[in-house]
Order: sequence, then structure tokens, then C-alpha cells
Amino acid sequence: MPDKASADVVMLEPSTLTRADPAFLACTLANSALGQSSLTSRLGVRVRDIEGLTYGIHSSFHAPHVPGPFVVTVTVKPESRDAAVASTLDEVARFLKTGLTEKELREEKSSRIGKFQVDLASNAGIAQALDAAVYYSLGLDYLDRFPALVQAITREEANDEFRKRVHPDRFTIVSAVPSAREVPDWGTWGTGGLGVKGGEHSSVLLPQSPVSQAPSPFLDRNRLPRPEWS
Repeated sequence: MPDKASADVVMLEPSTLTRADPAFLACTLANSALGQSSLTSRLGVRVRDIEGLTYGIHSSFHAPHVPGPFVVTVTVKPESRDAAVASTLDEVARFLKTGLTEKELREEKSSRIGKFQVDLASNAGIAQALDAAVYYSLGLDYLDRFPALVQAITREEANDEFRKRVHPDRFTIVSAVPSAREVPDWGTWGTGGLGVKGGEHSSVLLPQSPVSQAPSPFLDRNRLPRPEWS
């Protein structure tokens, strides 16, 4: 895409999570710590603040009535794309290994409950919450039960449910960069051991820039892809 000033990258995999799944709140609390905010999440702090590789980075579960994907989106300078992808994959793997901390869980619970209560301060917010409760068959009393449901989630539950559904070695990676060349390159992703091949994975990776990546204790590079409501 010759006129693009930035590169957009999407990393995703299918997920089994739906909004009515009992594990929804546990999974989304864990994800909030990993990548909901570009400013305060682990991905945002590392890839944006510390390494300065991205304008914005987010992760989320798409979980309505039917299972949707787990998605990580990154917007970068084209020359930073490969380094940002490597750093993102490494941080996701680190999160899966070390898990959500008790401090992060407390903060995410407080934020989730606080936002829910603020949203109920208006008639429009109450109407939207009731509509969602009915639409997802959660029950009209869900508005009353919600704070207790969030508070009941343990660190072990959040980490276990998240680990069941997120596997960075299975991510499909799609990149759109400012280039006239639109033919996918199925060679290596940079020089850090990240590769992409056709067939097994359907990643569409446009022209790359080299990146040197130190070995990571959290990410098995041999298994990498080869190139709400409250």
C-alpha cells in the first residue's frame, strides 16, 4: 500500500470463548492486564513505552454469541514492524508463563467494577446493560450480581482460563505496510528466528525489514507461526 504512512499488524487465533461462557470474566480480566490499554497494560508498557516501537497496541477477545478470535493489533513505523512483532509475541509468551499478578488482578477488578457502576449512573447506561443481559441470556439480575462475580475470580482461575485460549505459536499474522509489492513473502520474518511458510499457516506478510532478536526464555521460536460489554 504505497500511500500508507504506518504499518498495521494483526495477530490472531480462533478462540472458544463466548459472552455467555462462565470463563468470560476471568479471561477478559487477564487480557485487561496484558493488552487492553496501550498506556497501562503489559504490552503497552513494553512495546510502546519502553521500546518505543508502536503508536498503539491492544489485545482482546471477540466473544459474542459465537466464539470469535483472540486478537492483538499493533500500529508501527514500517521499519519497526518486525521488532514490534517479535517483542509482542515474546511479551504474550511471558504473560502466559508468569501469569497475572495479584496486584494486577486487584487493579483490574476495581477498574471493571468501577466502570460498570459509572455506566449505570445514566438511564442510557442502565438500558444498555439490561439489553446486553437479555441479549446474552445472563438474567436481569446480572446487573446486581456483576460486582460479586468479578470479585470472586481468583488469580489461578484467570491465568488458567486465559492459558487455555491463547497460544502465540498458533497466531496467524497479517501485515499491511507502505509498499507497492502486494505478493506475500513466505520467507523468514526478519533474522530473529521468526519464520512464516504457506500452507500450514495463512499469514499474509508483506515486505519485511531485518531485525536482530536476542533469544527469549519465554518464547519457543521453533513453534512460532512461519511467515463488550463488561
